[in-house]
Formats: sequence, C-alpha cells, structure tokens
Amino acid sequence: MVRRAAALLGGLSVLGAGLFFTVQDYRALLLGDQDYTNISRAIAHSEAGLGLDGLLPAPHVSTGSTKSFLGHHFAPALLLLKIGYALPGAGHFVYGIFLLMALSIGVFLILLDGKSLPAWAFLFLWVSVVFSPALWQMMRSYHFEALALPLTIGTFQLARRAGKPARALWPVLVIWLMVKEDMVFPVFLMGLYLLLLGISAGRILLALSIAYGFLATGALALLHEDSIRLSYFQNLWGKVDPLSWTWILPPFLLIFFSRWWPLFLPVFLMLSLSRHPWLAALEGHYVYTVLPLFLLAQLEGLRRIVLLDRWKVTIILAICILGSIHGWLKKPHLFARAAGHPDRQILIETINQKIKILPRGSCIQAAVPYSAHVPLDYPVFPLVAPRGSPFHDSRPPYLAQSHLSGCRSMHLLFDSKDPRPPYYTREHLEALKGYYAGTGRLIDLSGKRVAADSLEKTM
Repeated sequence: MVRRAAALLGGLSVLGAGLFFTVQDYRALLLGDQDYTNISRAIAHSEAGLGLDGLLPAPHVSTGSTKSFLGHHFAPALLLLKIGYALPGAGHFVYGIFLLMALSIGVFLILLDGKSLPAWAFLFLWVSVVFSPALWQMMRSYHFEALALPLTIGTFQLARRAGKPARALWPVLVIWLMVKEDMVFPVFLMGLYLLLLGISAGRILLALSIAYGFLATGALALLHEDSIRLSYFQNLWGKVDPLSWTWILPPFLLIFFSRWWPLFLPVFLMLSLSRHPWLAALEGHYVYTVLPLFLLAQLEGLRRIVLLDRWKVTIILAICILGSIHGWLKKPHLFARAAGHPDRQILIETINQKIKILPRGSCIQAAVPYSAHVPLDYPVFPLVAPRGSPFHDSRPPYLAQSHLSGCRSMHLLFDSKDPRPPYYTREHLEALKGYYAGTGRLIDLSGKRVAADSLEKTM
C-alpha cells in the first residue's frame, strides 16, 4: 500500500512540476514557439463530415495534398483528445494538460511496476524516474509524442502476462501505434524482446507493427508527403559525435544489465548516424524515440543488480546518480523559469477587449508568440503558411484564399517589429501590415511594447 502511494506521489510530482512550468511558459508567450499551437489547433477544429480535410486541419505545417495533419504525421490518436476541447472555458492550454497527464501516468505505471523491489532499490527508481533529465526534456518540449509513454509501459505490462494476453492489450497497443507513424519501431522491438523471452504476445506485437507500418507508410504516400521521415536515418559517416549522448546514457547505465540492451544497439547506430542533428543527439522532443523503452530496461536492470555484491551495486548506482547530475548541469534550461515577457499584459488586454468581441466565424492570422492565446472560438492561422501546404501563397496575406471559405473574416494579430525566422521575416511583416492597413482588421502590438516595458520596470 505504501509503495502504491509512493508511485502515485511520483506521478503527481511530475504533474505538479509540469503544470508549474507550463503555466510559466504559457504566460511568457513561449508555447507558440514549441510546435504547440499547430497541433492543438488541429485537434480543436476537427470536424466530422468534411472528409479527410476536416480531420486535424493544420495550416501551420506541410501536409502535402491534404489540409490534414495526418499528411504531415500519421497520428490519428490525436483525435481522441478532441473531447477535452469541449470542456467549458477550454483553450489551447488544455493540450499541454493532456501531455502532462500522459507523462505523469507513465511515471506512475513504471513506479508501480517496481513496487516489489527492495526499499533502497525502489527509492533509487523513484528518484531516477521522477528527476530524469530525459523525462523533463520531454515534458518541456510540449510535443504530442509524450502520449506514447503510458501506452508503451501499459502495453508491456499487459503483454508480458503468462498465458493468454489480457484483452485490454489490443486497444492499448493499437492506440500506441496510432500516436505516430514511427511508433512501429518501438512496438517491433518490444515484440522481439517478448518473443525472445518466450512470451506469446510478442508475435502479436511483431505482426501488428509490421502491418501498421505498411498502413501508415501507404497512407502517407497516398497523401504525397514523406512524413515517415526516413531521411532522418540516412547515414553521414564521420559525422558521429560520441559525446552527444553523454547526458542520457550514464543515468540509464542500468539498461546494460537488462536483456534489452542487445536490441538497443541497432537503435543507437541508426540514431547516431542520422543526418538530423536533433535526432542524432536526442535533443528536444526527439528523446521520445528511446525514453519509454529505456525506463522499462532500467527497471529490469535494477531488478537484476539486486543480486550483485553490495560494492558493485554502489558503484553502478553512483555512476547513474552522477550521470543524472551531469545531465541536469548540461541542460539547466529544463528547470529554469521563463522570464517575464513585456507583452504579456498587453496580450491579455487585447484578447479580452478586441479578439473576443469579434463576430463568430472570424479567423485570426496570429504571430508565433500569440497563437496559443487565441480563443478556440476563432481558428488561428500562421502569418506565412509553409511550402507544401495547400494554404501556402507567395503573396500577401500568404494564405491561399480558396481554402479560407470557412472564415467570415480574417484578422491579423502580430508585432510588426518582431520577425521570427524561419517562420516569417521582416519583409513578410511589412507586406502583411500593408495588406491589412485601413481594413480595421489589424491588431499590431508593436506600438504598445514601450508602455509594457515601462510598466515592467516599475513593478
């Protein structure tokens, strides 16, 4: 009972810390920069009956021939989050809450799975998971791949049962695959691991991962989009940085005492040779590619070292602890509070006094910092739609008018003196300002920045 309460406390600790920093980042206008709004907007404005274009409409990213986020990443599981946007007073912040809940549930499940460990081992597991730099990096990257953590651990716990797998395995496994097209890789690895241990459910995972891999790849090919991101795994021999993983491997040293580690070798090779720099170094949200399986392998490794001599265990755990400290020192931004933003008060005033009085059916073309603060009643669009999107237009307002028929009117919310390359340049801002000039549909925050700066200095 005490271990269950400790596992619950671990999950709630992650949830509480995540809420604290998410609120800070939200108020500091940082979430729009985190690939946050485009997914939240896609979920919030999904509509049945409009075909594929009505499912996860995503003007912020390249989607190929469709307007759906499914043409960018095959992630139909995002549609399950739609129910949260129906809550009274919901805004784009609800998306962040879903991500935090997923991480906290994943932490609870892994800690609950370790309840049979000796007291010292369970304490180490609790601290190493709750304060894992990799987990916190996932938390503060605000990406939907966080949804895979509880599904990965839940699938493993259901699949490893002796005899016939639990019926709940099927829906959990399918939803895990639906999180993103590349979830077929960890599902395949888990299936192979289970099969090597003689667990029959391994065949289910192997078969379903292969079948779903063909389905996801075929769907993306049909949408004329290379969202499977195979280019990330193309080799560039001689470009490997052996120090790029020093922040993550020492804290997870215990994985090499588990039976997982031989399966991780090809993963290490594939990731380290990727031409995508963030993926190769597991920066930002790309840590999702290894984090869930690393946690499972770490727990197994901890169970196995319990049988070693005490001095050996002490050395192993000391390396893990020092590795975690090194990870935190190397990434101080993970626990840094966001600085106060001078536009924050102006933004709140603008939303309350201007945007909310716009007629229903109005759409907002919003700059990056402000996009996550636009109410759900008003579909938000980027200042410049990316190439590869049906919404793209090379002329102001940089949105194809043929795809805006659902907007009663389009309004511009931006700071004309705040370019954000590569999203938009100063030339884009000047062109947009000229396009909207005299229409009464332009909300430019640049003229109010000085007043906000002065107010901050007096506080």
